Amino acid sequence: MEITDKNGQIKYVSVRNGIKYNSDNSEEKCADNLIHEHFLNLNIWINNEDYNSDPVMIAKSEKISCTASYLKEMIFGRLYTSGCIDDINELTNFHISDNAEKADILLATSATAKVYQDKSLQELIEKRKKGKTENTSKNDNKKNVVMNTGNNKLSVDKKLVFELADFFKKDSDLHRKTGSTHSAYLRIPDGCIHSFEDISRHNALDKAIGYMLINKYNPEECMIYTTGRVPTDMVEKILMAGFRILISKSVPTDAALDLAAGYGLTVLCKTWPDSYVIYE
Repeated sequence: MEITDKNGQIKYVSVRNGIKYNSDNSEEKCADNLIHEHFLNLNIWINNEDYNSDPVMIAKSEKISCTASYLKEMIFGRLYTSGCIDDINELTNFHISDNAEKADILLATSATAKVYQDKSLQELIEKRKKGKTENTSKNDNKKNVVMNTGNNKLSVDKKLVFELADFFKKDSDLHRKTGSTHSAYLRIPDGCIHSFEDISRHNALDKAIGYMLINKYNPEECMIYTTGRVPTDMVEKILMAGFRILISKSVPTDAALDLAAGYGLTVLCKTWPDSYVIYE
């Protein structure tokens, strides 16, 4: 039986019949849940002031392989962590088709140049830090989940870390059905944990970041947990989003740890309900 959204238009899981071949030469019929790979065509439109006859034009188009949930959040997170926008207010128009196969975004004039910028990660991060005035959470009185203890080291609330790891064991509905998704969990200042799944660990992370942006939470007051491995591109997303720590169920690369250390990002790895590792 296929699992779709409430409108019956977007599929998440389908069942495929097959034959299981065993090492004892026996065979048996089987039926497995497979994740549905959704394809979204994203078009980024900009105001083109150089051509009076064509004031709006497509600056970038890409086809995204994903799981068809939280698409708006995924797109916003993707644009933000890539440096195309510094604020969601730079999106002046946004539309996703009913079948979720096409998304069109119109950027404000202030964001037009960012689509074509060719800057290093360091330049983008420094620009983001300087341009960021406030990203106020919904409750300014909430206690930060990390704090400086000197020498740029952070003290992490272990109870909250293990809470996130335990939440993964109880959640991830699509992963339990198919074994084919990654998850990202965003713990917001009031203690609620929001779950995002996708076939791509990068997309899942973008969905969590996009949700944070839309709801105007301060990343320094949030915690982010990923089930995926942590190479440098995952660390780059976290740095661009402004988190102080990254928590992963899996392992990092050495280059990712070097990059994180260079920007003061604390990385927690092999995070399970009873333990985690911080590499030196």
